[in-house]
Amino acid sequence: MDTVRLDLDVRRTIAPSGVTVLTERVAGVRSVAVGVWVRTASAHEARAQMGISHLLEHMVFKGTERRSAREIALALESRGGALDAYTSRDTTAFQARVLDRDLPRAVDVLTDVVRRPVLRESDLELERNVILEEINTVLDTPDDLVFDLSAEALWPAHPYGYTILGTRQSVVAMSAADLRERHYGAFQGLTYAQAKERLPAEYARFKAKDPQFAFGSGESLGDFFARATQCIQAIARRHDAREVLVFTHGGVLEMAYRHATGCGLSSPRGFELPNAALNWIEVGEREWRVLGWADCSHLAAALDDLAG
Repeated sequence: MDTVRLDLDVRRTIAPSGVTVLTERVAGVRSVAVGVWVRTASAHEARAQMGISHLLEHMVFKGTERRSAREIALALESRGGALDAYTSRDTTAFQARVLDRDLPRAVDVLTDVVRRPVLRESDLELERNVILEEINTVLDTPDDLVFDLSAEALWPAHPYGYTILGTRQSVVAMSAADLRERHYGAFQGLTYAQAKERLPAEYARFKAKDPQFAFGSGESLGDFFARATQCIQAIARRHDAREVLVFTHGGVLEMAYRHATGCGLSSPRGFELPNAALNWIEVGEREWRVLGWADCSHLAAALDDLAG
């Protein structure tokens, strides 16, 4: 494994699987805090499925292939530890706090919850009511509601403007199948050979990069392209003839680059999308132009996991 020292007691390790592990040693303590941060959250939702990441975060604690909900709750708490989770706009986090000797147990519980939830329809009916009550609580609490209203005003056409909890309509409409699709994806846990054998039609369209193909209730590549470029065009219109700084993820950047260069959605990606890079695009009503791309020079002296 590749390990790099980032600071005095902070290290970054890249596992053979590609997972990034950040560790910090604090001398003189006998406790451990450990977490899993998943880079999928409310900013990656379609409007019709607003709140699905938060609902999924709740549902994974209702049982896994190896543990019941009670066993999950007691696995760490019976030894003085704690297990928790939260959903933000950019990440869904699962975390535990335990004595140092219980670190292997904490990692086992966390990976079990994140990777192997059963997501039963019977559990969904109960947990849905919990989420609906949370939504009602926020609506009755002005100092919580103001943040949702502010986000909606700032990003009216972007998922950043969605509420993390979702709406009553979106939460009621979600099924266990929607949650399984959100968690697993059609090909999760399968090799390319297995996906080709078990889901031949879907695999063929996946390999062909069919812009109109969507798994289940998911968003097609074509629909995502239209949504991303329309949002960028709307931002340009609101700030006509001005330079605007936009923070976004690689998927939106790829759509913007393809639109500006005329690179079709089905063609291979022949351009870089490095983390935290600076990219410049001139957006006009009829034409977009790439002025600069994948500039990472500002990261040369960085002491975090984005450098190098």
